[in-house]
Amino acid sequence: MQRVLTGSGKLDYEFRILLPDGRVRWLADVGRVVNDPAGKPLYLIGICMDVTERKAVEEHLRDTQRLHAVGQLAGGIAHEANNQMSVVLGAAQFLLRRSDLAPTARQDVEFIRQAAERTAAITQQLLAFSRRQILQLQDVHLDRVVGSMEPVLRRSLAENHELIVRLGQGQGLVRADPRQLEQVLLNLILNARDAMPDGGRLIIETGDTAFVAEETGEEAGGRPPGPYATIVVKDTGHGMDRVTVQRVFEPFFTTKALGQGTGLGLPVVHGIVAQIGGYIEVESEPGKGATFKLHFPVVSPGRPAEMATIDEYSPANHGRVALVVEDDSPVRTMATRGLIEAGYAVLEAAHGRATLEVVRSHKGAWMS
Repeated sequence: MQRVLTGSGKLDYEFRILLPDGRVRWLADVGRVVNDPAGKPLYLIGICMDVTERKAVEEHLRDTQRLHAVGQLAGGIAHEANNQMSVVLGAAQFLLRRSDLAPTARQDVEFIRQAAERTAAITQQLLAFSRRQILQLQDVHLDRVVGSMEPVLRRSLAENHELIVRLGQGQGLVRADPRQLEQVLLNLILNARDAMPDGGRLIIETGDTAFVAEETGEEAGGRPPGPYATIVVKDTGHGMDRVTVQRVFEPFFTTKALGQGTGLGLPVVHGIVAQIGGYIEVESEPGKGATFKLHFPVVSPGRPAEMATIDEYSPANHGRVALVVEDDSPVRTMATRGLIEAGYAVLEAAHGRATLEVVRSHKGAWMS
């Protein structure tokens, strides 16, 4: 204020205040000095604005942009790595089918296969984080997903952990892949278990939530208004500070000791939830546990999506034609070889234009 009155500063700054009820609000002071004809300050004129919601939206936007950039990088790397691992796994499996393979060579190939599968599992987690997984969407009740997973979740905890499940009997359906929702629950449970090494209580709740148009910024976290189905996972673990909460969805970020975590569990949760249009809220303080709130938009009942399946190594596949389109030659070769061994006649193309030419020149093949 003194600098403003002496002409060496301007009245434009932001600060935080603590209200009597414990809430923190952001305020912005903007104004100017009114001087007399001789240049002597007479008074200040301006406004004080509550900018808490604006600050929350700005922070949410920064977090979203940062996670998007990290997801783009992780997804690109994972996509390429996944392609190469499919070649390694395919070659290893073809070798293991050979009857003339020496025992020592078979053991080496088995090691290669196992290592490739572990690497492929990591790339699948990265693809989930970057929202590049192919989902099999269905209309599902969260209550049923949580209820069916309860026995598995209980077995994942230790004897000194108490699990409490409270189903809200919500009527809203969400459009999601049930298997991916199960993966979300399991990852959250394992994360909570690790946060309670000396035991504790874990609570899972389901229910319905509605966000109205007036709820913005800090209260709504940028969510579109409408009905949501919600899963809440609470633990009584050691909790997280503000910095950790802000980074908790970054891939490979972990507070666990070396060798005790990959840092991919929560990023996978974020990727799966975001891919089906959901939102996550995290509340935590050191020593006070953590709460994860997962909100999924409610949809009208619809027909579950059906995915075609291929029966590998089935005589019924003889006479069927498969078209393989892949620009990576080794990946295309492995896919083609696997389909041929499964009994399919295979047509290949390396790109879109070649695909059209193959389709036009083999019109009769598709009639079968």
